Amino acid sequence: MQEGAFVKGLTGKMKKHALLRDKVSISALFFPLVFLFSSCVATQHDVMILNQQIRTLNAQVHNLEKIREQQADYAAELDSIREELKRLSGDVEENRHLVQHAVERDTLDQDTLKTGLADLREKVARLYQQLNLKSSPDIKGNASENADTRTESYPPTGASPKEQTALSEKKLYEQILAAYREQQYDTAIEGFKKFIRTYPASTLADNAQFWIGESYMALKKYKEAIRAYQEVIRKYPTANKVPNAMLKQALAFLEEKDPVAARIILKKLIKKYPDSDESRIARKKLKAI
Repeated sequence: MQEGAFVKGLTGKMKKHALLRDKVSISALFFPLVFLFSSCVATQHDVMILNQQIRTLNAQVHNLEKIREQQADYAAELDSIREELKRLSGDVEENRHLVQHAVERDTLDQDTLKTGLADLREKVARLYQQLNLKSSPDIKGNASENADTRTESYPPTGASPKEQTALSEKKLYEQILAAYREQQYDTAIEGFKKFIRTYPASTLADNAQFWIGESYMALKKYKEAIRAYQEVIRKYPTANKVPNAMLKQALAFLEEKDPVAARIILKKLIKKYPDSDESRIARKKLKAI
């Protein structure tokens, strides 16, 4: 009886031990599976986050590439604008030189016409004198005496003292103008000043004063040029050089960075000489200022 009870108790203990062992085994298997499943879930979440970050970075890179392309376009456009500005600046400078040369050429042409006219007047005067000599009546036997008197009155060249003065005056003027054309501007300035002092009533005096201004302009002495042109306007108000002097004075003020004074003179020029070539140039300059 005692042995049966012992065996029965031992068997019960063994069953409990086996049951406990099975539970432990199941627990040992269950927890790793739970951990593995949790790890899988965490890994998938991380992958999603990484993918999102990659997409964000790709979008940023794409935006940066667009910005760089836009910057390249802007840079190219800016270069194009700079080239256009450079070209326009060149055109403005070229036009300025063209205007200056046109005005200078016109002035030289006027000088040529004026000296040519002086030549014609001298020739006409000589012809009149010759005609007077030939047609003088021989009254009371004084023909030979008159001829002798006339012959003594004039130099061997047949020119009167007045004509000789005109010839030397014109010759001096042309010599000084030649110095200007050879770009000997300082020499020309002194020469024209001396010419005006020597021949203040000369028909070429206004031209001489104008060329003083032109010489200063060529030397880039714009303040002196402004004063020289003002002398043309003040001393020779009816001379044909006045519109030209006003235009060049305005250009000199522009060189001196004084557009206000330049505009005033250009407007005055247009108002006073509306149909002149200088006024047409002045209108264009006003638009450009």
